[in-house]
Amino acid sequence: MSNRREATSVVTSTLTGLNDETFNENEENIPGSNLSGSDSDASESVSLDSLNIDGIEVDELSDTDDSGRLDSAHETDSDGQNWPEFNLENDIGNPRLKVGMLFKSKDSLKEAAKQYGRLNSYFIKFPKNDLKRLKAVCSKKCSWFIWASRLNPNDPTDQTWQIRSSNPNHTCSKVYKNRNVTAAWIGEQYKEKFIADPNYSLKSLQ
Repeated sequence: MSNRREATSVVTSTLTGLNDETFNENEENIPGSNLSGSDSDASESVSLDSLNIDGIEVDELSDTDDSGRLDSAHETDSDGQNWPEFNLENDIGNPRLKVGMLFKSKDSLKEAAKQYGRLNSYFIKFPKNDLKRLKAVCSKKCSWFIWASRLNPNDPTDQTWQIRSSNPNHTCSKVYKNRNVTAAWIGEQYKEKFIADPNYSLKSLQ
């Protein structure tokens, strides 16, 4: 355990040179996004199975009430629909973000979205991020997005979140400088290599 902690420390220290200049991308203002996190866009409620906005297909989760929750347990709705539940430990290697998917917490959902962006060369950010709702968008002027909300917002003990709607299609180019690719994240990916070889070359990471 001591060797693992030392290796992790070595990784983080080594990667300090790969700072914001290397893994940084200036955020762009996204027209129409609400960076203040206010409730002015609360009208964007889920009511249809799919929408077509200016030719863009949007997948949505049908819901029968206006509270943004399902009237049932986490995995099953009132029609007997089983929703997939994201397992951070097992699924983070290749996140598949689908409408209806459940997450144990908002942090788990945000990390899954960031990881999706890292692996696919997109910078994912969160212009809407409050106690009940979360919107993930691509940093470029892109049609990709995810809307999610608390499954049971009136139950403070239930921290489950669910993807309510999304457009999985990108209309932007991929990026190769990504603010979500941090030194700490890279260190975690290469930790085992540094444990095996503390002299692992920095050039091998680039």
